Amino acid sequence: MRRTKPGSSTRTLSYNVTPLPGQQVTFAEQGKAAVQILGRARSGRGTLRFTPADGRGGRHKVIALVSSYGKPRTQITVATYVAPAPRRPARVTRLRARRSGTRLAVTWARAANAKRYEIRATLSDGRRLRIRQAAARLTIPAVARATRATITVTGLKADLTRGKAATVKVAAQKKAIRKATPA
Repeated sequence: MRRTKPGSSTRTLSYNVTPLPGQQVTFAEQGKAAVQILGRARSGRGTLRFTPADGRGGRHKVIALVSSYGKPRTQITVATYVAPAPRRPARVTRLRARRSGTRLAVTWARAANAKRYEIRATLSDGRRLRIRQAAARLTIPAVARATRATITVTGLKADLTRGKAATVKVAAQKKAIRKATPA
């Protein structure tokens, strides 16, 4: 087994199986809190490309699950390798907050490896909001001009692993100056 490219997390498993009637060989990866089926041996020899399962990094085993006519026969450890630590979600970019009437519209660009986002908003009117959602936008209703806000957006993976937070501050809006209309 080898790494596909230096610095890459993709691995390649080369195998050579003696084909027997009714025999099926399936390869699986097993590590701490990480299990994944890699693929099935299609012919006598071949290769399987895979990305390590998204679990704890460290020593992982590649196991050949051998079955005969659909019934499990044996498990053989065919390789071991050191898997990298799981990638955290990237920091949210292009975080913006703008007022639109009495609403506060918050938008951001999607972060790599993030399935959901946690938005925390602290408003000077006393409200503290915490919302988890998949969308890359949020509208906060009933925000007065004099209300300041601090909004923090954090990317979350499916297992709720957190990325680095991005924060934007919204100042209170100055009172609008009305021009005197000539009489």
